[in-house]
Amino acid sequence: MKKVLVILDNDFVNDGRVQKEIDIYKKNNIDFRILCYDFGKSYERDSNIIRIKNGLILKNKVQAFVNTIPLITFIWSRHIKKVLKEFEAEFIHVHDLYMLPPVKKAIKTIRSKFKLILDLHENYPYAIYNYQYANHPVKKYLVRPGLWKKKERSILKETDGIIVLDKTFGNSLKEKYIDLSGKKFLEFPNYPDYSKLNQTQPIDFKINKNTMLYFGGVAKSRGLTECIMAFIEVQKSIDDIHFMIIGPVNKAYQKEFHELIHDQNNIQYINWINIEQLSSVMKECSFAVAPFYVNPQIESGIANKIFQYLYGKLPVIVSNARPMANLIKRHDCGEVFNSDMELRNAMAAYFNNVRLTKEKGVNGYNAILNFYSADRYEEKFLNFYEAL
Repeated sequence: MKKVLVILDNDFVNDGRVQKEIDIYKKNNIDFRILCYDFGKSYERDSNIIRIKNGLILKNKVQAFVNTIPLITFIWSRHIKKVLKEFEAEFIHVHDLYMLPPVKKAIKTIRSKFKLILDLHENYPYAIYNYQYANHPVKKYLVRPGLWKKKERSILKETDGIIVLDKTFGNSLKEKYIDLSGKKFLEFPNYPDYSKLNQTQPIDFKINKNTMLYFGGVAKSRGLTECIMAFIEVQKSIDDIHFMIIGPVNKAYQKEFHELIHDQNNIQYINWINIEQLSSVMKECSFAVAPFYVNPQIESGIANKIFQYLYGKLPVIVSNARPMANLIKRHDCGEVFNSDMELRNAMAAYFNNVRLTKEKGVNGYNAILNFYSADRYEEKFLNFYEAL
């Protein structure tokens, strides 16, 4: 029986990606332990989960300054050693780039040999700049975010296998660092829990016909400003069209966002819904949009919302981030735009075009069933472990 220690700097609640992997362990008789944070919530008792207390302070305060004050490395290393004394793991599955250094420190003095798997949830050397502390005029000198670009190569070299969200990201890493060419890579996308999308909890708000949907976090980096402006222009020439935006607004974007949608009667904003209500929403919408700014972080994988839209038979208009664009083009299930004008033209083409939206929507749904099913990636995941 394989034995895996999972390292996660979260509390393993509502972490869909990790939950999918744990479900694969359970289904295939793989013994595991999860070392993660305790955020002070009321958790169900589970002997497979070991929690580190004061998790919110450690994650939100101490972790940020690891490049200057490596206290978090020592804390995690101590806990990892303690677990490995009681649980004879064969594999250590580490989630996120910055969590491998404490693992290496912990096993340095342990005679046992471990297979190290690094599961990259994001392109961290670039994603760190999405956090306010990395751009703060004073804190950034303690955070030193630029060091992660310098550390990335040495951290990746320490692994036996690397899991990425999309193969284009894996290929870019191998092109950047030639000494990774012999590493085992696995593409494991952020596909959603389809069973939750099969549920149809009712909604308590009305959705108009000819509605374009955006679902997820609302932030400037998501391209919402340009998308809203494009919609406002399109509605000048096409009557009775609507834009529904669902999701919490980033604190830094609050003022700009609400000014943009103020007095826009055809833009409907909902703060949030349960994921089990999403199917009810998608059934009433015509198509969806994912207008992210293109940057190295966005190009690390396909956003979860893309899979959700396609499973709901909604064609998607996406920006030209390679993983998303490749999916849309390959399966003919939406449009890719490279400019504000192309975004406006794509919207105009899909509003009031039932034949087009239905055809592209079916293409997207079939792509999910045939290429992004849970069974398909479960097999790939298990084969990856076997090959290490």
